[in-house]
Amino acid sequence: MDHAGAVPLPVVTGTPAAPLLHTAAAVRRATALQPIVELSTGRVVGLEALSRFSTAGGEPLRPERVFAEAHRRGGGAELEHLALTAALALLPCVPAGRYLSVNASPTVLLHPRTVPLLLAAEPQRLVVEVTEHEPVQDYRALRAALDVLRGHGARIAVDDAGSGYASLQHVLHLAPEVVKLDIAFVAGIDTDPARRAVTRALVGLAAEVGATLVAEGVERAAELAVLLDLGVACGQGHHLGRPLVAAPPARSDGGTAAAPADDDGPAPLWGCRAVGDLPVEDPVLGR
Repeated sequence: MDHAGAVPLPVVTGTPAAPLLHTAAAVRRATALQPIVELSTGRVVGLEALSRFSTAGGEPLRPERVFAEAHRRGGGAELEHLALTAALALLPCVPAGRYLSVNASPTVLLHPRTVPLLLAAEPQRLVVEVTEHEPVQDYRALRAALDVLRGHGARIAVDDAGSGYASLQHVLHLAPEVVKLDIAFVAGIDTDPARRAVTRALVGLAAEVGATLVAEGVERAAELAVLLDLGVACGQGHHLGRPLVAAPPARSDGGTAAAPADDDGPAPLWGCRAVGDLPVEDPVLGR
């Protein structure tokens, strides 16, 4: 999960969504990609797809509020499916050997459209992040849905580990391959012994369950140095790579061009067309 601030988007793309926050204002959605980096080598190992929203007039909207309002009005599954579809459309421009990470709530993962949607892509190149913003009523059913995805090569991640009431329960019940360390424990970790202690414990937990720990919101070199010292495997954040609003690369025949086979180039989007940067100031947003 990225933590972008409420600042104007230079470019807004995507299709109008439902008028979620104000009856007279359509909400527009864009997809941004942020690199996930192996901390010991600096190698980009994956890209997380992030939804960004604005009003028709370009005013940015907090993503977690848009999703929450959509669910409150009964349109949450539709909006999440729109976001997933847009994210999966960018998979062809992710180079071989890297993965695309997508977000889904437990409720939407149990929706009958979701697993087929993910399986219709290249599931062996996907990490599916289970968000932690709602309680799970039936872990057995959720685990069964995730195991279908695993059976086709997808990996499962638990988002925002250590925050909220759900994330550690997700780790216990869902046996994720990836655990994402919440930004609350990363910001200021270089000066806070308590944050270091929590992170050290989660490094141990991830090792015990055979998961990769990914630190979210790495904003400064000093934070990166501590995370490396504690043995955190991977990270994302503006110190490692800023998210970019992206669109699939177009081919001359109107299709989508594939990414180069194994490109370690500096740009986080490789074959994607970057259509806008996302300046970030407020490190408290989700999704």
